Formats: sequence, C-alpha cells, structure tokens
Amino acid sequence: MRAHLLRSMVVFVMFAAAAAGGVMAQAQDAPLPRLITVNGISDVWVEPNEAVLSIGVTSQGKALDETQKEQDQQVKKVIRLLTRAGIAEKDIQTSRLQIGAEYEYIKETRTMIGYKASQSFTVVLRDLSKHDALLTDLIKNGVDDVFGIEFRLSNTREHADKARIQAARAAKEKAVAIATELGAKVGRPHTIQEMDEEPWQPAMRANVMMAEAKAGQAGFASGQIRVRARVTVSFELE
Repeated sequence: MRAHLLRSMVVFVMFAAAAAGGVMAQAQDAPLPRLITVNGISDVWVEPNEAVLSIGVTSQGKALDETQKEQDQQVKKVIRLLTRAGIAEKDIQTSRLQIGAEYEYIKETRTMIGYKASQSFTVVLRDLSKHDALLTDLIKNGVDDVFGIEFRLSNTREHADKARIQAARAAKEKAVAIATELGAKVGRPHTIQEMDEEPWQPAMRANVMMAEAKAGQAGFASGQIRVRARVTVSFELE
C-alpha cells in the first residue's frame, strides 16, 4: 500500500513538472508586443481665486498683565475687522503665539525692560476683490506685520482633470509622430502611468506689501498658478 502511494506521488510530481514546463515553453514562444513608450506633459495656467494672508499683532508693556491685556484687545480688534469684512470664523486661525520678557544689554549687563507678546494669524481670503481694502484696514488697525501672501485654487481638481486629458492627447500625438516617421502605425495603449504633480504656488514679498499698504496703495499681482499633468503611455505598434 505504501509503495503504491509513493509511485502515485512520483507520477503526480512528474506530471506537474511536465505541465509547468509546457506552460513555460509556451510563454517563451509567445512573441513580445511591439511597443512605443512616450511621455505626455501638459501645463494649465489658471488665475487664483483664493489667497492666504499671514499677519501678526505685537504688544509691549512694562508689566506682564498689562502686555497680555493690550495683546488681547488688539487681537479682538483685528478679528472684529476681519469678520466685518465678511471673513468666516473658520477662515481665521492662530498660527503662532509668543510672550516673554525683553532685555537690553549695557556694558555686558542684562536688564529687563518689559514684556513683549505677539500672535500670528492665517486668514483665508475667498474674495480677492477685497484684498486691497482689507490689507490697508488691517495695517491701520493694529496689524504690525504682514508676513506674506499665498495664492491658491479652490477648484484644483477641475483644472487637473483638464491637464490630464491634454497630457494624454500630447502623449498620443507624440507617439503617432514618431511611429509615422519610422513607418509604423500606433495601436491601442498597452500601459498608462500618471506621475503626481503639485501645483506651483507664487508668493509676494512681505516688505513690498507692507510699504504699499502703509502708503494707502495696497495692491498685489496674483499672477497665475500652474497645474501640471504628466503621463507615460506605452502604445502597441500594429
């Protein structure tokens, strides 16, 4: 019985090996597809429809409680101004809070001269037409620093989809041009791969913005944001 079982196992192993060898032989005999692989890139340039302002409020005083009280009043004043301008509470966020003693050094001797408190905010501006008036009002009503502005898109996906379509079209046109020149004809796509791209974000220098705002001539150049798509496609050649 045991010998019969061993003979059956040997026969099964030989059969499996033969079957595997046949499959491998068929795979080796199958012709590889004739392919042409190209890259397609598309840039869609779009005017931004949102901006993120970075602003700061600073207070100084001889006593800690005095400094904190002044800082609270200044912050509340700025927030009231923002809400009156139509900025939603969810679009106003504290990004940094700092308070500490200030010192001066005279002949290597450190002397405490008071306290300094500062708070920074990020403000999402969803209506760019309000930028000029809002920035001027902020400077006039307690904002000591404008650290910068970042322009962005609220509908990036819409433009990214457009860029993908154009990138795919560019890849096909490139493949057809190359194949035609070499006497071949492009068939259906064999593999398609998309490379992730991040939109480019332009920025303005804060010192320029501050100078214009203090002069009552606040302005900005939002430029355009690039949304790029990149695809790699392998086409079969007929």
